[in-house]
Amino acid sequence: MNRSYTKKVFALTGGIASGKSTVASMLISFGAMVIDADQIAREVLKANSEGLSVVVEHFGKQILLSDGSLNRKVLGEIVFSAPKARKKLDQLVHPLIAQASEKAFQKAFYETKEPVFYEAALLVENGSYCDFRQLIVVATTVNKQRKWLINRNHFTRKEADARLNAQYPTSQKIAVADYVICNDGSLAELRSQVKMVLNSVRKQRWK
Repeated sequence: MNRSYTKKVFALTGGIASGKSTVASMLISFGAMVIDADQIAREVLKANSEGLSVVVEHFGKQILLSDGSLNRKVLGEIVFSAPKARKKLDQLVHPLIAQASEKAFQKAFYETKEPVFYEAALLVENGSYCDFRQLIVVATTVNKQRKWLINRNHFTRKEADARLNAQYPTSQKIAVADYVICNDGSLAELRSQVKMVLNSVRKQRWK
């Protein structure tokens, strides 16, 4: 697959519940364009799609709701309790998401002259961060991530820790980052960091 557009995109990642979506919203408010990998994944796995049929073929119809759409809760329980199942899901879905993402990047570059960011969770884990121009990592503490997962997603502590343990620790992501945004203070402080990173990216993008 031609990944020429991917190489022009800035990757935005961080651990689950680290504040990636908040940072993405701030980038958009400053004029940048952000493409959400989760949204692309939802499109790839929508009802009656090729992607969903491939996943159902492997995991069974138990992962479907009565209307034929994906039951994300059931699939999540399966893959986060068994590393092999999670790996298999990644093998099935990631190529489809990558293909759809590249098309979204191409469309974005026709629509804006601002920097384009790709917000995704597992870019370091799967090594795909290397395909992008630069990597921005949103960092916060594990305790804060766990608290957000419990309060926001209504997970038990065990469920929250299963999600956290399925990803690399933040230190490993920081080790390969071009920029680190620390989400351990106020929203005003976070916004200031985001603006600084975007200003730096804007200067580099046109070189």
